[in-house]
Amino acid sequence: IQGHKMMVVEVEGTIVEPFEVENLDIMPAQRYSVVIMADQTPGNYWATTTVRYRSTAPTGYLNIKYKSVSDADLNLDEGLPSHPAWDVTQPSIDLENKLLTKT
Repeated sequence: IQGHKMMVVEVEGTIVEPFEVENLDIMPAQRYSVVIMADQTPGNYWATTTVRYRSTAPTGYLNIKYKSVSDADLNLDEGLPSHPAWDVTQPSIDLENKLLTKT
């Protein structure tokens, strides 16, 4: 999400030690709960989705809009969030290494 961090707090129904992420690899049927801090200047912010481990795939777009902001402010040309390349596996490994059950 442009300019926002996500805090992972739960994975598959298990509370985990919270940690921040900019990207989140979610495999088929996985579930994550994240907290997004709405601490930026009010506006429209883009989040994007893509398929990993395939060289071609569609990109999904999601707009997160702060209350009282006009739809007229939507602009896809303003630095969409980036994703690791489809064939780079280290981000998935890094994510798995951060998953610690909360004690």
